Amino acid sequence: MASDAARVQLAAEQLFYWPIIIMVFRQVPDWTPFTMGVLFGAHFLPYAWLYRSRAYAVLAIATSSVLTVAVLVTRSPLYAIAPLLAAACYGVAVAMLWREATQGRTDRGHREQPEEEAQPERVDWPARRAAIAALALMLAYFAIDNHVPLYPWNNLASAGPQLPSTLAGWIPGLFTMWALARGSRWGITFGAGWTVVWSLLQVRQWWLPYLFGPTPLHQEFGWYWERGYAQTLHILPARALRPVPDVEHIVLQLLSLAAAFYTVRAATHAWMRAKNAGIARRRGGSLGD
Repeated sequence: MASDAARVQLAAEQLFYWPIIIMVFRQVPDWTPFTMGVLFGAHFLPYAWLYRSRAYAVLAIATSSVLTVAVLVTRSPLYAIAPLLAAACYGVAVAMLWREATQGRTDRGHREQPEEEAQPERVDWPARRAAIAALALMLAYFAIDNHVPLYPWNNLASAGPQLPSTLAGWIPGLFTMWALARGSRWGITFGAGWTVVWSLLQVRQWWLPYLFGPTPLHQEFGWYWERGYAQTLHILPARALRPVPDVEHIVLQLLSLAAAFYTVRAATHAWMRAKNAGIARRRGGSLGD
């Protein structure tokens, strides 16, 4: 067991970060989110040793590495995007911590529980883990694409405010990741439905106009030119004056489809597990009678 003194010392360590954060805020305020993300993320590394936890190690290394690579690649402090990238790393770590805690309870229960009764949980986790990874990748790309200027990949100069769009994806996305980590059957089902709707909305926005032109869902395409999508990178041929799906949105759509596939699969596994557990309980009851 970790000693109370070690816990207190590691927690108190964060107090010494604040002079650095205050100095950065006063001198180069745009770098404050990046500095906070790296410092507070890296401080979890000793917890990996203290609690014998891979999740804390992943959190510390991923947060520092992802933020550092992102600012080096973009040559920007990523004032708006750094907290979102850090949140994605924390989401993955929370899922891993939940799994470690659940696995610990399961291992303790194996002494009293037959192996076949504990097996469904072990089978269910890989499906949920794949869905969490797909969602985290999709949300990270979505946030970067919305807030980091990478012309001609995107065209943020004409796109307008992007924060509402980012939050519209991140709020249900993070809830779905939480439900997957927790193993909540109804939460995963909601998340699966959201990922399907999220993907269908992108098909409605881009592929219906491109393939069929004006429809009852799309009467005019002024948004395509007003938001600067005509100046971004394209690989598909133009079709008259119809919107053409650009590369940035094709990548988002592929990531969204992957997230939908893995989340729907996880929901299916969750319901099958519940069904099998119900059958097992009924059989146990009938044998007891």
